Amino acid sequence: MVHAAMQMAPQPQGTAVEGTIKSYSDRHGYGFISSPSLNRDAQFKTGELTADLQAIGTNLIGRTISCHVHALSDGKLKATHVSLKTGMGMSMGCSGQGCGQTHRGYVTIFDPVSRLGVISAPGVAHEVHFCETMGQNLAPGAEVNFALQMLPDGSVQGTDVVAGPPAPSLGNGLVSGTQTAGLVKNYNDLRGFGFISIPGGSQDVYFQRRDMDDASQTLLTWVGGQGLTGCTANLRLEALSDGRWHARSITLSEAGLNLWDGAALAGVVKAYFPAKARRYRNMRIHTLLRGPYND
Repeated sequence: MVHAAMQMAPQPQGTAVEGTIKSYSDRHGYGFISSPSLNRDAQFKTGELTADLQAIGTNLIGRTISCHVHALSDGKLKATHVSLKTGMGMSMGCSGQGCGQTHRGYVTIFDPVSRLGVISAPGVAHEVHFCETMGQNLAPGAEVNFALQMLPDGSVQGTDVVAGPPAPSLGNGLVSGTQTAGLVKNYNDLRGFGFISIPGGSQDVYFQRRDMDDASQTLLTWVGGQGLTGCTANLRLEALSDGRWHARSITLSEAGLNLWDGAALAGVVKAYFPAKARRYRNMRIHTLLRGPYND
């Protein structure tokens, strides 16, 4: 029985193969690799992936990899030591976002145990996930230099992540990529931009109409820039290279997405009947609506 078990066990080294990840289930912890040099797909488990590949998760599908393939006694194939094929990281599908070039960004999330993290970078539309392998202390807010690697689904991964100078701060622990809230200070309808005041911030944060979600843009259309003054803005901070700050992904609470009993609203009167409870209706308008409205 011992001899038979030894024959059934995969060989320790296997055959070096280059192939493509055909499928992968993060929940079940395994996937399959196809290669012209194999007569059938080879199965691999999550534990056989290098740390940078594990960081990609389900976006592994379509990646070109190198591995060792072992033939099992039942005819199935098992892949081990699965790693990204050397030389493929910077050339695959990298168009439009500067793949292969050095970028600068700021760490927004980092787990010192798994060494996995997320970078926010100006000019990059997606969050950039990365796996740190050099033992650097990359606390949230740390500035880093990195290269982009485009994945088949259009998302991007950061490679060659190296710590840079300290990240600029708006004050009160606010760094680029931070989700926070503030009050709209003003908005210029003609020029299409305005400023948001952030509690504890060293300067007001610039924003444009296009930085707001659809509901907030609709509210702007109804009440105009003056009507936005004092509205609560939930936003993501972005530090610009010239030292200014930009507000992105803005949601105005008064736009109706985050309501609660007693919340302040902004809007316009659609209909009014003086003969029916004028005093009561005007009281409700002033209680619920914010901005320079007249009776």
